[in-house]
Amino acid sequence: MIFKKKIVGSFLLAFILFLGSLTGSAVTASASTDVSKQSAAATKAAVPKGVFSYPSKFSKTELTAELKPEAVKLMKIYAESILTGKVTNFNKYVDKHVAEKASGNFLLGRKYNKDRYKQTVTANRKANKRSTRDAYARDLKKVTSKGIKVYYSSKKSNVASFQYSYTPRGWDAFSIVYVSFNFTKQENGRYVLESLRIN
Repeated sequence: MIFKKKIVGSFLLAFILFLGSLTGSAVTASASTDVSKQSAAATKAAVPKGVFSYPSKFSKTELTAELKPEAVKLMKIYAESILTGKVTNFNKYVDKHVAEKASGNFLLGRKYNKDRYKQTVTANRKANKRSTRDAYARDLKKVTSKGIKVYYSSKKSNVASFQYSYTPRGWDAFSIVYVSFNFTKQENGRYVLESLRIN
């Protein structure tokens, strides 16, 4: 039975080669198109679900508006971290939305983002007494999309950055919170979120 399958396979291969000699470049072009489609699909699928990723022709104006509610989420997460010292929710956010470092993509990686955030939280908790931290965190939690400002937005050929700011009511300019989303363009043409910064 196995031997018979080999005979049938050889016959089909010979027949396909014969057709190829008749159709020439048409068959080659079709095969090339199929490979290109498969390659494009594989590249698109390579971006994990949840990771912020946008096509090269994305609208800076639209994305600026789209990321504003995300900035609010991160400010509330930061307020909780200042209050408790815990960074769990930020780490979860990074794992879901930030592109991971891998061979060939030269990204900073999730660990880098997590470590930098933890350092920021630790430093700010040490620099302020508990009563001040608690009051600040309480007021920061009241942030809304309407209350934050677009501090900076930029889209270039290989990178894009969006920064938002918020001053909790009753606090001075030294207490402004900034949230930055930094994107890097990959070989597939898509911009992926490489780093988040809160300070």
